[in-house]
Amino acid sequence: MLLAALKNKRIELFGAKDENLTDEQVIAVTGMEIKKRKDSAVIYKQGNRPDLADREEKEIVILEKY
Repeated sequence: MLLAALKNKRIELFGAKDENLTDEQVIAVTGMEIKKRKDSAVIYKQGNRPDLADREEKEIVILEKY
């Protein structure tokens, strides 16, 4: 999912050009993906779906390494 988000951001910024994202842009996209998962985990917990919340929290741990 992170790779797809990074690719989408690159296309959004550069179109068909073969440009790379800066480190700051990669960090920003990664932060947005972490926030999405945190929000999802909260909603899953409220909906009494701890299994899905756990999955989101595990993904957060992985993303935070980047």
